[in-house]
Amino acid sequence: MVKNLIRFPSIVHLENFQDISLQGNIQLLDVGSTHCKVLVDDGVISIEAEQVMVSSWKDDTMLIKASQLKKIHMWMEESL
Repeated sequence: MVKNLIRFPSIVHLENFQDISLQGNIQLLDVGSTHCKVLVDDGVISIEAEQVMVSSWKDDTMLIKASQLKKIHMWMEESL
């Protein structure tokens, strides 16, 4: 039985930017101009792009904007 699931972020394509929406118990681990690492519930989501920025963050929803998305990597964090 699977106890925890990482919900795949929903991505909306705009002209040069993509909106990546994350929902859950969110903790920002690392952010820079080309990367962002977020803890969502028991999983970690790492985003790499030409340009990355946290657009908004309220309660359990975070909106990230990414230009020329290169990689989204997700894994479970078991040693919390």
